Amino acid sequence: MSNIIASPPDKWIRHWLKLALVTSELSKDPSTKVGACVVTPDNRQCSLGYNGFAEGIEDTEERWNTRSIKIELVIHAEENAIINSPFDTKGCILYCTHQCCHKCMARIVRAGIKKVYYINKYDRATFPELIEAHSKLLDDIKQVTL
Repeated sequence: MSNIIASPPDKWIRHWLKLALVTSELSKDPSTKVGACVVTPDNRQCSLGYNGFAEGIEDTEERWNTRSIKIELVIHAEENAIINSPFDTKGCILYCTHQCCHKCMARIVRAGIKKVYYINKYDRATFPELIEAHSKLLDDIKQVTL
């Protein structure tokens, strides 16, 4: 039996990206709502995440609207989906509403996730060379139009 994971059919890619999009609506971020979904290669289990403050951190308008504070407090959707996963993420696929930042890319690779599909390009990406380096460690990464 081969260890190569076939790409999911387009209908599954669209399905999981739509679920990530619905999940993003749970975010309280007034500027960028991000949702993510980690899925097993056989499409049988999924774990969801959205960008938000850690449990116990008070959600205040000031914190959400002060970019420097928000950047320090927010846990990204991808990280939350990985943290929330009740299953081993090795070999899994991550579906996200937005392109992953360099820190999330490192976490994705470390979690053993092999494929990433996203809807929106991240316009304010810092360290694009790190995003590119981590992307090369995946079997597949691509932007998808719904």
